[in-house]
Amino acid sequence: MQALEEKISKATGVPIYEIKGRSRVALVCEARMAVWFIAKKHLGLGFSQIGRYYGRDHATIISGVSKIEFGKIDQRIINAINEVLKEDLTRSLPEQPASIQIMTLRERRENAKRLGITLNRYLEATFS
Repeated sequence: MQALEEKISKATGVPIYEIKGRSRVALVCEARMAVWFIAKKHLGLGFSQIGRYYGRDHATIISGVSKIEFGKIDQRIINAINEVLKEDLTRSLPEQPASIQIMTLRERRENAKRLGITLNRYLEATFS
C-alpha cells in the first residue's frame, strides 16, 4: 500500500502524509480515493482491509471507490490513476506488443456504458 501511495503522491503532487491524513481538501481526498480505487480494483484488497489501513469505515471506502468509478473527480486524478496503471502494466510486460492498447479510465467507462454494464463489472471482466 505504501508503494501505491508513493506513486499516487508523485503523480498528483499530494504529499503522502496528506493522503494518509484526514484532510478534506478536494484534491487530497481525490488522491486518497485514487489509492483506494487501485487497491480495490487492481490489488484485490477488500473494502474492510483498506478501511482498517486508513482508519475508516468500509462504507467510506466504498463511497470513495464509487466516486472514482463514476468520474466525479478532478481530471488530474484520473490522469494520475492512468499513469500509475500504465506504469505498472508496462513494467509487468517484457515487451509491449503493438496490439496491446492501454485504455484510459474514461475509455473504460465509455466502453462499459456502451455495453450497458457497470464500470465495476467491466473492469472485473477485463482484468480477471
